[in-house]
Amino acid sequence: MRPISPFIAFCHAHRDRVKAAKPNAAFGETGRVLTQLWKELSESEKAAYRNPVHGGVFMIMDSAPPSYKKPLPAFLAFCRAKRDQVYVENPRAKLGEIDRILYDLWQDLSASEKEAFRKSVADGTGLRRSTRLKNRLLGKKLP
Repeated sequence: MRPISPFIAFCHAHRDRVKAAKPNAAFGETGRVLTQLWKELSESEKAAYRNPVHGGVFMIMDSAPPSYKKPLPAFLAFCRAKRDQVYVENPRAKLGEIDRILYDLWQDLSASEKEAFRKSVADGTGLRRSTRLKNRLLGKKLP
């Protein structure tokens, strides 16, 4: 767990009220209004946003996984599996060209072949990073 400041606790508590009062306010304007409201509080009112149970500050759990993480798309699993092969076949290709070749290869796959990559992502086998070419890792150029 990590501490948050009393100001941030105040913002969490009052952001909805400010947004209701000014529904078209941009994020920055909402922040300025919250800051002004905070400055207008007395020290005793500010003290109410400290939680004495946790050493004087509210706590946020660090261990909770972020809710925004999505599974790796099947196309990226395909790219990880095929990138080294495409690089060997096109040693002078730039990164953007390699990506375009990978995209074209993906578009040429049948639905069942694409489904195999989707399943590999679902069961976790497609999440492993492919090993990069030793020369590429060392920054050496291929002839």
